[in-house]
Amino acid sequence: MRVFQEVGAKYPQGLLTVLEGLSVDDPARLDQEIEAFKNEHGYQSHDIVEITEGTPNEALRKFDPPHTHSEDEIRLFLHGSGIFDLLADDGIWYRFLFEKGDMVVVPAGRVHRFEPTYEKTVRCVRIFQDDEGWVPHYVDQAAHEGP
Repeated sequence: MRVFQEVGAKYPQGLLTVLEGLSVDDPARLDQEIEAFKNEHGYQSHDIVEITEGTPNEALRKFDPPHTHSEDEIRLFLHGSGIFDLLADDGIWYRFLFEKGDMVVVPAGRVHRFEPTYEKTVRCVRIFQDDEGWVPHYVDQAAHEGP
């Protein structure tokens, strides 16, 4: 059983970073903001990932088990919504709903999982340091389930 803490405006420092108000409806400005972010923080590339009603459930299963990455996981939501669950150092899972215009930075090494909302519609920019950082390192789920 996972224990989830209701997330309002408060959650443990260092759990994640959320940026809001990016220009997702202005493609030219958005490209400038992404390039500026990459240059400022040392990221090398980006792409776009999309989940639709037609995405097979098998393809989504790789995001569900708790896992980490060797680099930060960065998602900018262009369309739709998704849920990130993050495990805090105190063993409590925190659940976050992200929607269009939200950008989340999950720190490297932070145990987390992802799922789309019931609409199963998500379009995100992913920003990378390098491709190796995006290999999921699955963790022992039983050790992170909570009481």
